[in-house]
Amino acid sequence: MKKTVGILLAFAVAASVFFGCSKPDDKTESAGTLTKITVNAFENSSDTGTVIIGNKLGKVALQSDANFVKEGKKSAEISVVGNGEYGIPYMYQKLDLAGREELSDFSKNVKSTLWVYNADEKDRVLQAEYAFDEGTLGRTQTVLKSEEWTMLNYAIDRQYLPTDESGAFRPCRGIYFYFEISESGEPYKLYFDDLALYRTEKGFNRSTMYLDEHEICSFDHLYQHSLLSNTEDYLDLTASLSISQDYARSAGDFNMKVDAPAGTGDWQISGNCAWPGIQINKAILELFDFAQYDESDSFCFDVYSPSKNGLTNLWITFQQGAYLDIYKDIATRTLIHDKWQTISVSVGEINAQNGLNFADTVFIAVRWGEFTGADRVAYFDNFRMELG
Repeated sequence: MKKTVGILLAFAVAASVFFGCSKPDDKTESAGTLTKITVNAFENSSDTGTVIIGNKLGKVALQSDANFVKEGKKSAEISVVGNGEYGIPYMYQKLDLAGREELSDFSKNVKSTLWVYNADEKDRVLQAEYAFDEGTLGRTQTVLKSEEWTMLNYAIDRQYLPTDESGAFRPCRGIYFYFEISESGEPYKLYFDDLALYRTEKGFNRSTMYLDEHEICSFDHLYQHSLLSNTEDYLDLTASLSISQDYARSAGDFNMKVDAPAGTGDWQISGNCAWPGIQINKAILELFDFAQYDESDSFCFDVYSPSKNGLTNLWITFQQGAYLDIYKDIATRTLIHDKWQTISVSVGEINAQNGLNFADTVFIAVRWGEFTGADRVAYFDNFRMELG
């Protein structure tokens, strides 16, 4: 059987479209007028009520010292502390606000801006990330010079906007801002002011996507940052999916972080447990030619499970149609904590289980057993085929 896969598999996006990382950009669209929409002026308690802090960030409060105000009379003083045991500290600005649908409609939003003053004696790094219910814009990093105002000016590449199964654009739920942890344990201060989005009536062209040789999903192509998919069952246990560079093995390497919520039963003892999971996005599977591989080749992916609240077990499923399993793990695959682990199953094993053919695969899922207690996390990377 033929054992090569084209370096580029072009796919003209029809029903689904995607977007890549935003980046600082002082340019606006060459035609059309942009309309500014203030997301948060940080002037009153209603403004601060639209933000959430997490991972031991510290404190966010309104302040009126004119030295730290760019527009209006007040700004948000962010006292950043953080704690490495809890992950990267963040502030989340909600965009899915009642009566303000224009904020989350990114089919017309083309950029965002934010003024930030760094009051610390050293330069600080701030990361920003747009979050959809499935997918993100990827994280963009900006250096904030000490004791200076910096205007964050990020373009939104609308050609990669994610859609749902019907082809409708997914709303942007909010913006994450990630902060450096204070080295001393004492807070350092940043000031946020005048967060805005800019809209246009000008149309846009959709993009294409491709895979590298033997790649199924590496999370390194920008369009893949919005193609993160949960399985469509056990909705009360749906995981939160995001693009991450935590535990990255090289510069520029991205992976998918899975934050899995705890349930009410345990797969080891409960007869009514559930098996939530993630799936390879259908648009990606349509790119891939499974028939290129023979029984000596293997389906592989890498997973990292931290010792603190990491997932402990996985199952893999391949289907050629609804409820028609080509292959399903019989026993759980136990994860090794605090190191990248490769999970592998050969095409021969897959074909032998039910007498069906790997070449007919239309659905691939990785599942974990329901658990109780604290929520758990794992990182997935580099879904691929390896030649035997």
